[in-house]
Amino acid sequence: MTAPNLGSSSASPDRPRVLVDTNLLLRAARTGFPLLAELARLSESAIPTLATPVRRELLRLSEDGSREAAIALNRTGAWPRVLGPGTGDDAILAVALRHRMLLATADRELAERASRAGLDVLVPRDRSRLTLRSGRARAPSATVKNRGGHRDGRADHARRRPPAEPPRRRVR
Repeated sequence: MTAPNLGSSSASPDRPRVLVDTNLLLRAARTGFPLLAELARLSESAIPTLATPVRRELLRLSEDGSREAAIALNRTGAWPRVLGPGTGDDAILAVALRHRMLLATADRELAERASRAGLDVLVPRDRSRLTLRSGRARAPSATVKNRGGHRDGRADHARRRPPAEPPRRRVR
């Protein structure tokens, strides 16, 4: 059985790189989440990668006394890095989009934004598993379609019938 393709970058077309977010790194340090084992389970050749905005955030948190950030910095010391300006979720998303990398995050809002932008995202499924959320870029639409098929929101089977005409009075 072959491993699933978890995305790739232009620098490493045969080995997919996974950009790991601060939130997931801190979760792994705090709870013992098996991040590397899960990446290996999903794709033996996946390369966990650290973006410079994530590293800057970990450094800042570590300097502020975060034990989890210090652990995460230690664990990611040998990981390859991808340069990127800025800070926060916008910078991480920009790096992932620029390099078309898979994003691993425990941040629901960031995962949703990345998915809407068309990126595949790895998110925690439970305390020890990651799951792949497929990217689904949406084209802008001029109209909003209703799943029920009726313009006022009712399902097709609940469609209103036109009112019956009142009985006509006979004029004599």
